[in-house]
Amino acid sequence: MDDKRMFIAIPAEGDAYIVDATDKNNGEVIRKIVDGWYQCIDLSPDLAMWMNEEGKNLNLPHNERAQFIWDSRFGEGTDYIVGNVVLTGGVDDEGETLGLAEPAVDRLINLIMRAMIEMVGRLD
Repeated sequence: MDDKRMFIAIPAEGDAYIVDATDKNNGEVIRKIVDGWYQCIDLSPDLAMWMNEEGKNLNLPHNERAQFIWDSRFGEGTDYIVGNVVLTGGVDDEGETLGLAEPAVDRLINLIMRAMIEMVGRLD
């Protein structure tokens, strides 16, 4: 069995990247990426979105790729996603954050790519 704990970081600006959080403190990893205290929204039992809890108050930039993922789950106009975002797996029986399974990483990368294509299409 693969012991790696993989997250996906989606910065508001810049390229998304995979984070190997194996043997690291989940809270510290997430706090560093979102640049502050965080909140978690479950997108499904196996997928969670973490973002800066004060992002809107801090006027963090809009995160269009994370917005695309949010909208695909909850519908357009239900929230406005700002700042850097981290995607993780669900939680285990003890409440510990799980990493993303490889198939989930692949699906999410494809979804992020679709978001980028949509963003480029709006520039035309």
